[in-house]
Amino acid sequence: MTKQEILQKAIEKAVKNGYDPDRQIINILIEQELSAAFIFNHNFAKAFFGEQNMYVCECCPNRPCWEIALQEMVISEDPILYLEQYLK
Repeated sequence: MTKQEILQKAIEKAVKNGYDPDRQIINILIEQELSAAFIFNHNFAKAFFGEQNMYVCECCPNRPCWEIALQEMVISEDPILYLEQYLK
């Protein structure tokens, strides 16, 4: 999958889960690959990763899973490719 396809599918998943983006802005961002403007947004992360626990983090058991996943995405080598694993 290309990075643009990953972003499009990630947005579709987040929208399905309640994220309400400005579609025109999102399309411009995808075309220009300026993804950080929305993939690092807390509302996007909550909708994309979900607010239910995907796993239990021993170091931070009281943190929601979306925060942990967002933190891991931020420090990953390629945040867009990080999203891809949650699309399968």
